Amino acid sequence: MKAKEKAKEILETFFKLTHDGSDCNSQNIKIQKENAKQASLYLVSEVIKSLRKDLPAIPFGKGYWYSVRKELENL
Repeated sequence: MKAKEKAKEILETFFKLTHDGSDCNSQNIKIQKENAKQASLYLVSEVIKSLRKDLPAIPFGKGYWYSVRKELENL
């Protein structure tokens, strides 16, 4: 999965978890989306920290997760 797709998937998942499903005004939705984005960025930062530096380059290694974080920041 490309980094941009993964970023969107993570963000959508956190939004679904944080949105209570009630009818909200646009300001509340905006706040909930920002909260989901911050939670997503935290998750990706924790993944990056957990990857060992001495591992050989592998698919979905640190470079991939740095790209996911950048895509999240751009959303």
